[in-house]
Amino acid sequence: MSIVFKVCDTYNTKRNKRYVSFRGKMYPSDIDIQLSAPTFHCLSQDKAAVEGEDICLEYTIHSVSESWSVWDKDGHIILPSKRIVTRDATYLKSLHIEKATANDAGIYRLTVENTFGCISATTRLTVLSMKADQRIAHITIKRHLMTNWVQDKKQIVLTSTYRSLSSRKPRFFLNGNEISTSVRRQKVTRRQFSALVIDNIKSEDFGTYYCSMENSYGYNTGPNMQTTIFKETLSDNIVEPPIIIRHLPKQITRAEGSKINLNLAIKCQIPFVYVWLRNNKIIQDSLEFRYADHGHGVLELQINDSFVMDSAIYACVVHSIGGKCISKCSVKILEEKTCNILNVPQILNFPQSYTIPSGGSIVVCAHVIPTFCKVIWSLCGIDIDLLTNTMATTKSDGIHTLYLSNLNIKHNGEIRCTANLLSNNGITATASTFLSIVPTKNYQQNNEHIKPTFLTAFEDQVVLNGQNLVLESFFCGKPDPHVLWLRAGRPIDDKNVITTSMPGYSSLLVQNINANQSGKYSIQIINSIGSEILSASVAVEGPPDPPSGTPLVTITENNVHITWCGPHYDGGCMILGFILEMQSEDNEWSEVATILDSLGYTFSNMIPAKTYRFRVRAKNIHGCSDPGAPSANVTLPVCNTNNIVASNNDFSIRCCEDFKSKYELMEELGRGRFGVVYKARDIESNHVYAAKLIKCIKMVDKTKVREEIAIMKSLQHAKLLHLYECFEGSRETVMIVEFISGGELFERVVADDFTLTEKDCVIFIRQICEGVQYMHNLRIVHLDLKPENIMCKTRSSHEIKIIDFGLAQRLSPDTSVRVLLGTAEFVPPEIINYEPIGLQSDMWSIGVICYVLLSGLSPFMGENDVDTFNNITGAEYDFDDDAFQIVTNEAKDFISGLLQYRKEDRLSPTQCLHTKWLSLDNDYLGKSKICTNKLKKFIIRRKWQKTGNAIRALGRMALLSASRRNSSVLPTEDQNNHHNE
Repeated sequence: MSIVFKVCDTYNTKRNKRYVSFRGKMYPSDIDIQLSAPTFHCLSQDKAAVEGEDICLEYTIHSVSESWSVWDKDGHIILPSKRIVTRDATYLKSLHIEKATANDAGIYRLTVENTFGCISATTRLTVLSMKADQRIAHITIKRHLMTNWVQDKKQIVLTSTYRSLSSRKPRFFLNGNEISTSVRRQKVTRRQFSALVIDNIKSEDFGTYYCSMENSYGYNTGPNMQTTIFKETLSDNIVEPPIIIRHLPKQITRAEGSKINLNLAIKCQIPFVYVWLRNNKIIQDSLEFRYADHGHGVLELQINDSFVMDSAIYACVVHSIGGKCISKCSVKILEEKTCNILNVPQILNFPQSYTIPSGGSIVVCAHVIPTFCKVIWSLCGIDIDLLTNTMATTKSDGIHTLYLSNLNIKHNGEIRCTANLLSNNGITATASTFLSIVPTKNYQQNNEHIKPTFLTAFEDQVVLNGQNLVLESFFCGKPDPHVLWLRAGRPIDDKNVITTSMPGYSSLLVQNINANQSGKYSIQIINSIGSEILSASVAVEGPPDPPSGTPLVTITENNVHITWCGPHYDGGCMILGFILEMQSEDNEWSEVATILDSLGYTFSNMIPAKTYRFRVRAKNIHGCSDPGAPSANVTLPVCNTNNIVASNNDFSIRCCEDFKSKYELMEELGRGRFGVVYKARDIESNHVYAAKLIKCIKMVDKTKVREEIAIMKSLQHAKLLHLYECFEGSRETVMIVEFISGGELFERVVADDFTLTEKDCVIFIRQICEGVQYMHNLRIVHLDLKPENIMCKTRSSHEIKIIDFGLAQRLSPDTSVRVLLGTAEFVPPEIINYEPIGLQSDMWSIGVICYVLLSGLSPFMGENDVDTFNNITGAEYDFDDDAFQIVTNEAKDFISGLLQYRKEDRLSPTQCLHTKWLSLDNDYLGKSKICTNKLKKFIIRRKWQKTGNAIRALGRMALLSASRRNSSVLPTEDQNNHHNE
C-alpha cells in the first residue's frame, strides 16, 4: 500500500528577476516561468467509501499562470451545494462530499485549464450501502492501555480513552488470541472509552494485551493499543516517579494557521495520568487542542489551526502514585504578514488512515518545497533513525520517501513528516497519517490472496557509457510474487547484470553498461492471482565511435577536398560536428578545422610537392571520439593543370561491368516501381554500401536519373544521403550510396524500446531543417519530403538522413517552375493550384511532418484525395485533438509558422533553427511521454496506401487544378511515370 504526500513546487534555478502572485499578493522571485499547460503532481486514486462517510478528492497541480478548474460526474458538470463543495486553490483542487450516498458513486473528472492549454484526470468513486453507525471514521487515541504490575489485587482494569465520531466495537487480544467475554472477563464500552475488567487474576492472565477498535461491519479503524501485565509484585520502596526522557523543545516558532505538535517522552512503570497547561491553566481536550497518546510513553498536544493569540508557555504535567514530572515549552505564533511566505515549507494532500497485517510493508512519500528543506520522519512520535527496518531517501526535486518493512503491533500509531527550514525562523510544516497493525491471523480480508501491485514507479534514465545502472522496485502481493527482469521483452542474461530480490523489493544492477544494453527495461511480478509489469526506457550515451572507413581525398589544382562517413554509433545523441586533423610529412597530427554541418571540407592554396594525410574525429555533447582511420598519403602535384587526380564538379559515370567486378550484391533492402535497393559490399575494402538499381530503358529516364545524380553529388552534408559513385548500363543505372541501417524515422519512434517525448521531436525536426537549409543555400528544393524519406542512421541513434532526391530540382531566381509532383498529404497549396513553386515549398512539408510526429494525425487528411486537396488549399487544420494537450505552445507556433498558405509567409530553415522551440536551450520542454498509438495507425495506413498506385492521386490533383483554372499545363505521361515512390 502506498501513501503519497504532495507539495507544489514554486522554486527554480535563479535567472532573471520576476514577480509571482502568491495568496493575492505580488512577490519578487527568481523563477524561470515556463509557458505551458498545467501539469498534475499528484492524482487522486480510485476510492471506496460507505454511505454517510465524508469524502475528499484531491489533485495537486502546477501551473505557470492563473488556472481554472471544472468538476464533472459521469459527464455532467457538478454544481456546488451545501453538501458538495469544491475548493480551487492555486496548487490544490479538491472536491468535498459530505455524508456520501449511493447516488454519489460514479466517475469524477477534474479539468484544469490555463492560457496555454488544459489537462484532465478521472477518479472512480464506489459507495457501499451501510448503516450510518457502521461508517468508517477516524479515531484518535487519548489514552493507551497502561502497563500494569499486579500488586496482590484480585481485579485489574485495562482502560483506554479515545476520540471518535461514531460508535466503536473493541476487540481485546491476549498474546495474539482474541479474548471472549466470560464471568471473569468483562468488556465495558462507552462513547469515549473502552475497558477490560479481569477478576480473580490467574497465571494465564499475565502477558501482552492488545485492543483493536472496529466498527460493527468489521473494519479495523485503529490505531490499536497494547499493554503488558507483569506477574512480579512491586514493593513500595521501588515505586519511582515518572521520568521525562525527552523534554519538550524550549521554544518553537510557527506561522499563523499552521498545525503545532508538542511532543515529549516519559518513562513510567505504573499507570499515570497527564494534563496540558497553557500559562498555568488547564487545557481541555477539544477539537482545537487535542490530547494524543502515541504509546511507549510518548505524549503529545496537537494545536490545530493556530492563531497569534495561542502564543504562550505550554506545559505537560504527568502524575502517578510515585510522584509527578513537568516539561515546558514557549510557543510563538507569527502573523502571516511577518513571515516570508515564499520560504515556508508546504505539504499538501493528507491521506486517510489505513490498516495492514503484521509483517507487512508500506511506502510513504512527501513532495516538499523548497527542495532544500530538512525532512524528519517519525513513527509513533519516535524518530525513524531510532527504529529498525526503515529507510528514508531524498531526491533533488524534493521527493522524500520512507520505506517501512516488517511492521508489527508496536508500530501502531501516527506516521509524521516534518519539513523544517532553519533559515526562516525555524518555521516547519507537518503532514501525518495513522497506521494500524493487526495480527496476521486476525487480519480481515475479502480474499486470502492479493494481486501483485507496485508501490513505486520507474523513471526513464540516461546513463553514460561505462557507468552503472541501478533500477529499484518496491511491491506487494500474496503469495510473494516471483520477479522477472526483462529488456526489450526478453529475459536479461548479461554477465555484467546482477539482480537482487527479497519479499517486497527487487533491484537490477548493470555494471559498466554499454550501448548495446540500452532499451526498454521492465520488471514483471507474478503470483497465482495475477501479474503486473513496470517499464522504463534507458538511454546509454557517451562519446561517439570514430568515423567509419577512411577519408576520401580529391585533388584539384592547389585545392584538396576531403570527404568522410559518419560513425556507426553516435553515442546515443546527436552528432554536433567533426574535427579534421592533418599530418604533413613526418610532423605530429594537428587539428586544422572543426566542421559542424557537413561531411566534407576543402583546403585552398596548399603547398605543392608536399605530402599530407588526414583523419577525422566525431564529437557530441559528451566529447570527441577516437580518431578514425587516416587517409592514404596525398602529394600535391607541382603542375596544377596536367596531374589532376579527380574533380568534384566533373563526376564521371562508369560502366556497369565495372560495378559487377567491384561490388558484391547481398540481401535485398527494398523494392519500388522503378528499381530495387540491395546491400552491397566493396570486394576490395570490405566496406558495406547500398546499391540502388534503377530501370532506365528510355532516354528520358536516363536523363532524369542523371539530373538526380548531379544534384546528389553537389550535396555534401551530414543530414543528406551521400552518393559515392554511379554505374550506367543499357537498361539500368546503379547508384552506390551510404548504407543506412536505422529504418524509417516514424517506425523507430513507435518501437517498444523507444519513449517519444517532445524533446526527441525537437532533435529530429532540427536535423531535417539543417539538411534542408544546406539544400536551399544551393537553391535546391527537395519537393518530396515525407516520413518515408526521413531515415535513422542506426537503430539506436537520434541521427537522421534525408533520402530520395528523385523529384529534387535546382531553381533559378529568373525562372518560374510549376510542377504536379509530390505526395498528396504533404504537398503545399501552390503545387495543387499549379502555381510557381519555391524553396519555401519544402517548409510546408516539414510542418506536416512535425504535426504528424507530435500527434500521430495527418492535419489535412480527408475522406478522399479531393477532400485532402481542398483542406490543403484552404489551410484548414487545428490543434483540438487530445494528443496536443501535452504539446507546448512553442511547438504549435512552430507548426503554424510553416503551414502558411502564402509560401512567402512561411518560416525559412534558418528562421526555424532560431525559433525558441528548436533552440538548443529547450529545458522548458516537458518530459511527458507522447502516446504513439495514433502514429502507429498512421504508419499502417501509409504502408497500405503504398501498395496502390500513387500516380492516381497526382492525376486527381491535375483534374482538381484544371477545374480551378481556365487553362493549365499538365505533366506528360513520361514525367508522371518517373515519380519515385
